[in-house]
Amino acid sequence: EDEVEEAAGRDVSSAGEEPAVCGYRPGRREDREDLVRAIVHAADLAAQTTAAPNAYYFGRMCLEEFHQQHRREVAEHLAETPLMQRLHEPLAQAKAQLGFLAYVVLPLYQALAAVMPEMRGALSNAEQRAAEIDLDRPQEWPGRHPGLLPLD
Repeated sequence: EDEVEEAAGRDVSSAGEEPAVCGYRPGRREDREDLVRAIVHAADLAAQTTAAPNAYYFGRMCLEEFHQQHRREVAEHLAETPLMQRLHEPLAQAKAQLGFLAYVVLPLYQALAAVMPEMRGALSNAEQRAAEIDLDRPQEWPGRHPGLLPLD
């Protein structure tokens, strides 16, 4: 929290305050703190806003991690997380990735690009990653992880 407050800086006078951009008011400390938090969160998700080979690499690593988690859930007789089931199937992989892009990455980057136009390139890359996923032909999606095996 202290780092967020420091990055956001001190409050500025409301007199002559800049107009809000998509609800963001740069003159309000709380808004600046929220922006810093959003930027940090966006950095954590940034792999999907990069060139396709890099995005696919990181996406496959996440799919592998989720697949291993599912194996452990089954082995330990725990409740199985639906998102992590059947990730050996291309369609399940494509749906997981498309859901992540559509419900997490794109809304965040759309909001940031509205406030910071220099984020439009990253947003465009994430939109391209989503457009590459064809749920009718998931086996052709270049981001799929062919090395995940079904549970025994």
